[in-house]
Amino acid sequence: MRYKADIRRRGEEKEAKEHNPLFAARRWVVEVCHSWMNRFRKLLVSYEKKARNYQGLVAFACAIIVWRNLIPVYPGLIPG
Repeated sequence: MRYKADIRRRGEEKEAKEHNPLFAARRWVVEVCHSWMNRFRKLLVSYEKKARNYQGLVAFACAIIVWRNLIPVYPGLIPG
């Protein structure tokens, strides 16, 4: 499978936005993931002494992110 690089030069996205108001800038998947993870302050500034504890917190944060993204798709997941 071939990957297509979609790296734009500086100012190219701004020009595209000016010509097409419906244009949306693309974000890398990693940028989106880091943005979601940075919402958890406990992970942003790590005070954990053991790597295992930090790894558990990362896994728990990922589970919360997945849960929050599933709720709009499957509204019946939450009882009540």
